[in-house]
Amino acid sequence: MQRLRPRRSLWIWLLAGLAAALLACWVVAVLLLRSLDGPFLNDIQENLTRSEIENLARITIPPDATNVHALAGGFQDAYISVRLDLPAESLPAMAVTRYWPTLTPNAEVTFQSGMMPDRPWWRPGEAQSFLAGSNFVDGISQTVLVDTTDPSRVVVYVQTFET
Repeated sequence: MQRLRPRRSLWIWLLAGLAAALLACWVVAVLLLRSLDGPFLNDIQENLTRSEIENLARITIPPDATNVHALAGGFQDAYISVRLDLPAESLPAMAVTRYWPTLTPNAEVTFQSGMMPDRPWWRPGEAQSFLAGSNFVDGISQTVLVDTTDPSRVVVYVQTFET
């Protein structure tokens, strides 16, 4: 009977050590995931630089763009909604990526409803005259609405969703 006691004790220590190792691996994995900066891990970000906005939205923001706002988020899929003001003559400078859709006057446009920011700067529905279009290339959906109500200064709304 004396011999069984050390074996039982050994198995208990082995199981406790295995449980501790699994717990340590889980803690390291959680900390590693939290340290990653993208794609957002179920968080939303609004204070993005122009460079970050361009990379996430796959657009080129002309230097004369003003009033630039963005809201990005996601988990496995990343999304970003962007709004900016632009002199009308600078609009072609934005249409240089392969994701940019062909814009049609007053076309029906559908932004991803679950990802539309509830922010005072996101008001594409108020456009009285606009150009709009959507495109899907290589798992990336891009929807654009350009408010042309003021012909000299346009308001551009872009929503990019990456699956």
